[in-house]
Amino acid sequence: MKRYFILLFALLTLHAAGQTEIKGRSQPQYFNITKDPPKPPILVLVPGSLQFADADGNQTINVNESANISFEVQNKGYGAGIGLVATAKTKNTIPGLSFDSRINLSSLAINATTKVSIPITAGMDLPDGLASFVLGVEEPNGFNMDPVEIQISTRAFVSPLVKATDYTITSESSNLLRKRPFDLQVLVQNVQAGKAENVQVNLQFPDGVILMSDNKQLFVGDMEAGQTENITYNLIVSDRYQSETIPFEIKVSERYGRYAENRTITATINQSTAGNKLIVEGKQKAATGNITIATLTSDVDRDIPQNPKQYPNRYALIIGNEDYATYQRGLKKESNVDFAASDARSFEEYAKKVLGIKPNQITTLINAQNYQIEQELNRLKQIIEHREGQAEVFFYYSGHGVPDNAGNAYILPVNISATEVEQAGFRVDKLYQSLTANNPQRVTVFMDACFSGAGRNQGLLAAKAAVRIKPTDEDLLKGNLVVFTSSKDEQKSQFDADKKHGVFTYYLLKKLKETKGNVSYDELADYLRREVPLFLLEKRKDVQNPQLLTSPQVERIWSQWNFID
Repeated sequence: MKRYFILLFALLTLHAAGQTEIKGRSQPQYFNITKDPPKPPILVLVPGSLQFADADGNQTINVNESANISFEVQNKGYGAGIGLVATAKTKNTIPGLSFDSRINLSSLAINATTKVSIPITAGMDLPDGLASFVLGVEEPNGFNMDPVEIQISTRAFVSPLVKATDYTITSESSNLLRKRPFDLQVLVQNVQAGKAENVQVNLQFPDGVILMSDNKQLFVGDMEAGQTENITYNLIVSDRYQSETIPFEIKVSERYGRYAENRTITATINQSTAGNKLIVEGKQKAATGNITIATLTSDVDRDIPQNPKQYPNRYALIIGNEDYATYQRGLKKESNVDFAASDARSFEEYAKKVLGIKPNQITTLINAQNYQIEQELNRLKQIIEHREGQAEVFFYYSGHGVPDNAGNAYILPVNISATEVEQAGFRVDKLYQSLTANNPQRVTVFMDACFSGAGRNQGLLAAKAAVRIKPTDEDLLKGNLVVFTSSKDEQKSQFDADKKHGVFTYYLLKKLKETKGNVSYDELADYLRREVPLFLLEKRKDVQNPQLLTSPQVERIWSQWNFID
């Protein structure tokens, strides 16, 4: 409200005979002018816009890594948002974590949307933990956006160790001969828990030996714990080389120059060669005891058949939840699901090569947190809707399943404890309903998980071990849905260390490989019901019986479905 001071001047009086000027000043007077109050904005978070992105894509803030949290805010109010400030804070103190706590935003018109981006950097002193970020947008008159929280794991520096763990020598002939090409196949692996960066591999060999492939100096890049790089060198020995033995030195380096080991491989003229026969004797163990040393021998993971046909309407969402101990304090490593990540990565390769799904239509989540699973399920649901009844969907899950107190089954994100499953887990029957909600042409689900609370190693729910799991009522299943599950009721879904997979997943992939995908759903179901329990009986382990569930809509036709229809 403003005051205005008004001066009243004397009036001029005109007389018939002439003018007389009268001067004077009135007493000061005041009055008020009131403006209408400003109309407020209403600031809301755009659903599904909250995102976390990090440099290596593992959804964890690592030492010396740059990351970013972003979200979108929309003004759904009655006036423009002016003087807005995005805010970020952590509920707990995290050493080594740097980010801007306040970021000025431009004005936001009615119905307009703006994106907020909060850069994060981490130093070497970053500890293992969980950073709980609380994000918001402040408005000067108190019309703030409701705060939103996101939890992100932080990971302290852990040293890697990169080395050549295995090799083979192969040739067209059965022996390594002079003037005959041969291949030296070397498997390089990071055998410790830390991430190795800027890995390079250099092959050294004597004069008279010729390298015909262009990979003498190979830049591998970054290698996660347990990750392997399979390198094949094509070589030939000339008559100039007189020795009967050929030393090959595999020189390995990484970013810090301290966490790599070189290895010398000695080959012999006239030694026997074979496709996958290992020249080294025995296997070395990982220093941590938690990483399986990779070998070049494999079964379902090698020579995967290639289907020349692609299916443009096929989509896959693949989840391998193995590492629960890292994401939840107090859990022992025995609570992890051995080989679940390997299960998921292998199924991804079969999805590409056998099922004919385009790589950009496959989403694979390793050690998925609850918000990641929710985002991808929502995105897949929208894709199905836009395909207008033409979408074919494959959903694969390997990881923990747990029940609630009522016996309902849930799949468990790695960052959610079993006691929180009802609030942040994914109830299986609701998951099926979500996948079939928008009338896809076909939905195929593979579940390599048990739902009794027992894991492949150790149960997560000792207190609930006696809970009886409700069998899914097939009458509640809707749409064109077929579900292959690894076990029934309270059975434990098991893995085999030699096969490096869950037993159910191994035989699933084995059948797809043997048939090149030309197998009916009925044939696959019979094969799994027979082979999985037989294998476990022969190994003197607890039996698990794979099950098949179908919706009423496909009761008469599912058995004739084929994976390469």
